[in-house]
Amino acid sequence: MFSDDNYRQFATVREDGPCGVVLHVFGDVDLSTAGDLEDAIDEIAMGGDSLLVDLSRCRYLDSSGLTALLHARALLGTRLTILVNSKSQIRRVMQLVGFDEIFNVVTELHTGVETLRIENETQAALALRESERLFRASDE
Repeated sequence: MFSDDNYRQFATVREDGPCGVVLHVFGDVDLSTAGDLEDAIDEIAMGGDSLLVDLSRCRYLDSSGLTALLHARALLGTRLTILVNSKSQIRRVMQLVGFDEIFNVVTELHTGVETLRIENETQAALALRESERLFRASDE
């Protein structure tokens, strides 16, 4: 049995939408829970979807949580957006370590969802251009 001092609550909830996936993170992301966050991100990345990681209800994010976000960035590239509360300690930490310069960080859910939509349209346009290029090359 865990005491209240040693037990940190953590959960993720996946929400699939027309523009990608929103992964809502609740509670604390630390050494004991960062692996669960990475597992959830891996599953979404395997599906090829764009991802909005919603940290607006996350209370705590330590270096292992930041590492999980770097892992997500390596898997998803520009298809990753992070949502944080505008005045949260998590946003401040992300600014201090420079994550706001390598991640697309937003402070409002609708902005994050719009970012997913734009990224999906960009990816679709790039795929169409590549298909047309390959089609033209096969005709030559």
